[in-house]
Amino acid sequence: MSSVPVFAVMGHGCDFVGPEERRIIPPGCMLITATLHGEASSMVPKLYQAFLDPLLFPALLHPNRESYRRVLLEYFQFSPETGTDLFLHEEGDTYQNGKVLFWSETGPPVAGVWKSGLYSLGDAPHPFDHGDFFMTRAEYEADPEAVREQSYEGSLILPHRDVHGSIVVHPPVQRTYEEMMNERPGIYYVFSCRVPCETPPSSSLVALTRTQSRLQHQARGRIHALESLSQPAFHPLCGMGMAYFHEWLDDVAHPVHRARWEAQLWPRSTYPHPPRQGVAARSRRTFRRRTKKNRSHHRNENRPFFPSTLRTGGTKASRATLRRRKNIH
Repeated sequence: MSSVPVFAVMGHGCDFVGPEERRIIPPGCMLITATLHGEASSMVPKLYQAFLDPLLFPALLHPNRESYRRVLLEYFQFSPETGTDLFLHEEGDTYQNGKVLFWSETGPPVAGVWKSGLYSLGDAPHPFDHGDFFMTRAEYEADPEAVREQSYEGSLILPHRDVHGSIVVHPPVQRTYEEMMNERPGIYYVFSCRVPCETPPSSSLVALTRTQSRLQHQARGRIHALESLSQPAFHPLCGMGMAYFHEWLDDVAHPVHRARWEAQLWPRSTYPHPPRQGVAARSRRTFRRRTKKNRSHHRNENRPFFPSTLRTGGTKASRATLRRRKNIH
């Protein structure tokens, strides 16, 4: 698919506060977030759905192409007016380090569970056996161990287990952004919250970090209409939030939208795409013509050659042909 792996980070997140936590994106890596430092997010389930949608693979592989980035913004329904955007941190950029807790439950104590862990583009399994992206609290309480196993199925980062082999989610396994990129270089999509890890946070340090991030993105032309650093639209992932998520699923499945995205992504994509029958037929004809032409240039000179004009009785013949004809007779 690509020489650079692409990963979806699924879990709760937070950012460390302070200038000493600024890091530089290492070679071969890219970090894409849905919010700025200090903000909450409820976009994690959207990210996993995108990793299950082959139509979107070209854009996920090349988010720094402006035309692909616009498709991603439309797909995720991000807009500067709501404070949501795709914030790209490319190789050599600075970013604020943070951590992700790879256990994706929501609500006190458990309102529901969605996929947890780290997943590679093209290898992400379907979330749960019942076909939904979310396990309710009742489903979780009916069989916690089965839900935990399904939640981590296919994850590249495995959860803790006790002596009996059961998954332990408290405390959950966690990684910092820096650790993930050092362990597995690639493109990382982190749609988790970026609220401060420290409680209570220093508002002045948070404001300073957000300003640094904003200036860096503006310098690269990546923020177009963010006039303020306001809190984005937030839908907790239970109740109204899940209803909002399923409405979004209906929107991205609309055939008109998908036809437009396909026209924008696949013709220019480097990702292998099954060619249409007409294109394949033309390719085969071109291959046959070129092969026939190449064969005519690589014949053995010691072998007698009878041009088609001699076999068909044609009248046009080159001087070399006339010499061959004389030698034959």
